Amino acid sequence: MEDLPPDLARRLEEATARVTAASLAAVRSRPGNPSRVEIRERPEALAFVALARRVERMNGGLLLRRPETGELEELLAFFRERGVRPRLELLPEDRDTATATRLRAEGLGPRPGLAVLWAVPAPRPDIPGVRVREPEPRDQDAFAALSAAGFETAEEEARERSADLAARPADPTRRIYVAELDGVPAGTAGLSIQGGVASLTTASTLPALRRRGVHAALLARRISDAARLGCDVVSARAEPGSASYRNIERAGLRLAYAKAVWGPPSG
Repeated sequence: MEDLPPDLARRLEEATARVTAASLAAVRSRPGNPSRVEIRERPEALAFVALARRVERMNGGLLLRRPETGELEELLAFFRERGVRPRLELLPEDRDTATATRLRAEGLGPRPGLAVLWAVPAPRPDIPGVRVREPEPRDQDAFAALSAAGFETAEEEARERSADLAARPADPTRRIYVAELDGVPAGTAGLSIQGGVASLTTASTLPALRRRGVHAALLARRISDAARLGCDVVSARAEPGSASYRNIERAGLRLAYAKAVWGPPSG
């Protein structure tokens, strides 16, 4: 593997934490906080729960550096006191025996890992046959419904995601996109910019329209926009070996590092 910029991992993880915290803060801002969101931000980790939304992606934590023993205990106590067994992402240097032993004692186990990919953004050619556009504010409900359908989300959670999106204020650091095949909406994606890092987020494609270049077109447009907006790094996250991972590699990103993921038993 090629040498990476010395501060790359720190920049990518801090950008991810800021994007995640901003997204959850918007959900928390809904009147009455119906999702019961709580966010705990510390130098060593971001932790979050949505107690009324037992969705794994909304109940977990990002470890930004190896925590001291007391810091790890405080992090685990945050979840334990709320009755949540979280999904935790750990950096490669956090994969030590002591941490693994402590997480197992908390009822957590290893999950499929997470690859973090990166590139210096440069304009990419459009994908023939796929049109990518930024939807108008009035189209937010349609965007949310299309995104949920692409992720094959249950109807109740799809309604919650639509309300979450409506709660987000206008934000120049965040963009959303719709891809169309022959004029038919086929997929969605997001782009978030923090500290010169462009994060490629939440891409989904309708199951019936997959393998027709939708994801590739969404990647190309967002990478081009990242370059146009002056970002010096573009980053994406995917499960190693997945279709998304392969598409991201084809778009020119390469592996920066792999993260360990721990969580409650699945199923």
